[in-house]
Amino acid sequence: MKKKAILIVVLLALIAGGAYGIYAFQKEQKRLNMTENFFLAGDRELITVYDENKEEVTLTRGAEVAVKINKEVEWEGAQVKEALIGETLYYIPESVLVATREEAVINTQLYSMRPEVVYQNIGSPVILLSIRENTPLEMTGYQNLREDGSVEYYKVKVNNQEGWLKNDEKHVAYTYTDTSFDNSRYAEYNGTGGNGASVIYYPKDGALAGNEMPEVAKTLYINAEKIEDIDEYLSIGAQTSVNAFVVDIKDTHIISYDSEVVKSYSPSSLAGINSKEEFKAAVQKLNDAGYYTIGRITVFKDSAFANDHPETAIMNNGELYRYNGDNWPSIFSRLVWEYNVALAKEAVEEFGFDEIQFDYVRSPEYLPDGVDLRNDYEETRIEAITNFIRYATDVLHECNAYVSIDVFGETSGGYVCSYGQFWPAISNAADVISAMPYPDHFGVGYYGIPEPWKDPYRLMYYWGSAAKQCQDMTYDPAKVRTWIQAYDSIVDGTVYDASMIKAQIDGLSDAGVMDGFITWNGAASWRKFQTYISVLQ
Repeated sequence: MKKKAILIVVLLALIAGGAYGIYAFQKEQKRLNMTENFFLAGDRELITVYDENKEEVTLTRGAEVAVKINKEVEWEGAQVKEALIGETLYYIPESVLVATREEAVINTQLYSMRPEVVYQNIGSPVILLSIRENTPLEMTGYQNLREDGSVEYYKVKVNNQEGWLKNDEKHVAYTYTDTSFDNSRYAEYNGTGGNGASVIYYPKDGALAGNEMPEVAKTLYINAEKIEDIDEYLSIGAQTSVNAFVVDIKDTHIISYDSEVVKSYSPSSLAGINSKEEFKAAVQKLNDAGYYTIGRITVFKDSAFANDHPETAIMNNGELYRYNGDNWPSIFSRLVWEYNVALAKEAVEEFGFDEIQFDYVRSPEYLPDGVDLRNDYEETRIEAITNFIRYATDVLHECNAYVSIDVFGETSGGYVCSYGQFWPAISNAADVISAMPYPDHFGVGYYGIPEPWKDPYRLMYYWGSAAKQCQDMTYDPAKVRTWIQAYDSIVDGTVYDASMIKAQIDGLSDAGVMDGFITWNGAASWRKFQTYISVLQ
């Protein structure tokens, strides 16, 4: 009996011990499988980890993983953690695990990919400073870590200033890679405006989603005063194949509407010709009717801005330099760039323009010796003009609007003009190049034509052939949409009727530079345009 009791006690002890062992084992397993959520961190979009077979695989930076915090595995001399994404097991180095998603980006060194503007704030055209390509940048923050592990914007520190750059292959990278075209083909082009090879040439952005530019833009011009007659222009459009309109936003001292940007940057500018509501209603009519709308802004000819900001203006003998009736802000001044692009951005966002056309993108064509151009960045004139265009396209492409640049007809000569315009540089940087080869601006005998203003077909054909040669030597060129003369000649009053309009269009088309045309009539006379209906079909 006594022996039986002892056996029972032993058996119960074994059972109890076994139960405790199971309990202890389960408790330990639970401890080992306890998880906490962490995030993958790194200086690249993809992080190297190991799958359940301990083969290398990659996961995206910022991915959330459930880490078994009490279980460590040694793998190739390093401590790794078991972690789960859903039901999938990974082995992850402890060094790439952080507690919050905000800590997931650990880049410290970046490089600028192009001559670049660093922005004061995201989504704002306000310029903090300009930098050259291959400038080292210290990353101090970021905005918007995407699901693919990439970052939308980096906050960077350079020259003890902190600002923002968009993170894409155009702007910043972990290591500098030269993505430019070979600019040595332009080394022979020299002038007071600079050397053609001093500019860097890059591939263009693609087409903007949802913004279809006409293949051939047949365009009429409307100034600030005539916008009130919008129905007359719509009537002409309805009777013709016109599919686009250029509408003035700022034409030197004339402001088309009450603009908050103008009031902020240039308070001495004249009040808008129209109220914002009137201007918006007129542009909306064009948009509603399906026309491609282009807002025109004159840039470096602006007395009001020069008077408001004399520190940005060209100076001569201690005074504001006046030429062709106006004072001229410097092409090198970033504040001038910023003002005009901020105005463009406002116009696109407020009124729905499809494109912004910048005019007077140049220095004055005459500059006396000793004039102070305020060149704080030690750029050539051609560099300043091209860098301005790249800045404008960066800002406006983000608004889903294209950029066109007006140039002198002289630029088809293929040389670097003294005022900073060089066809291959501008055509490469902009979406559209719009030259102004008005026949009455060519002297007697030009292109071998006795009186060019009386023979607009031959003038435009010869000019267009030269422009075509410029396009052919341009990397990734812009569309060519040319201004044509739609006013009677200032030389001798030769009437520019429908036949003269047709002659110009035919000349450009036969020369192979017909991505469109724009009718220039300073008064934007719709009555004059009415006489062209028969040839605008």
